[in-house]
Amino acid sequence: MGRVYMQKLDGMFYRCRACHTHLAKFDDLMSKTFHCRRGKAYLYKNV
Repeated sequence: MGRVYMQKLDGMFYRCRACHTHLAKFDDLMSKTFHCRRGKAYLYKNV
C-alpha cells in the first residue's frame, strides 16, 4: 500500500466525526442538498 499523506487545514473546515481528520474547507462546499445512491450527501469542489 502507499503512504498516507495528511495535511492540516487552516481556518474553518469539515472534519471526520470519528477520527477528526480534516476533510475540506468550508469554502469548498458546493451543495448540502446533494443526493447519492445511499441518501443525503455533501458535494465539495475539493477534498
